[in-house]
Amino acid sequence: LFAPVISKLANLSFSKDVFPARVFPLLKKSNLDPSDPSNYRPISNLSTFSKIFERLASNRILTQVTSSLNLAPFQSVCLSS
Repeated sequence: LFAPVISKLANLSFSKDVFPARVFPLLKKSNLDPSDPSNYRPISNLSTFSKIFERLASNRILTQVTSSLNLAPFQSVCLSS
């Protein structure tokens, strides 16, 4: 039931180069200097659709990379999440 809707949203997302995720900076420790960007870590609040899109994108990338003639025979390719 949801597959056609998810498929349409995913294809639209890929064609528009937009990924539905938000990343927020979070201070690592309260005693760190908030003006220094290295004191923050990225926190992503992914929705269910974002997680599905991420898996679809990973599968597309993995297919492209493994079929490429530029990949070394012993190169490790791990894109699973």
